[in-house]
Amino acid sequence: MVLNGFYQMEDGSFLAFFEEPEAPFDFKVQRDFDLYIALEVRADYLQDI
Repeated sequence: MVLNGFYQMEDGSFLAFFEEPEAPFDFKVQRDFDLYIALEVRADYLQDI
């Protein structure tokens, strides 16, 4: 089974996250920026939340 989530951005693009819990996993050495995401959010949007 694969778990996933899709999020539509205001510009029509999508952001997707996938997880496959039953797949084998090995820890490996990673740099800080290997697991990084950056999103731009308007200040007025944050104030409306």
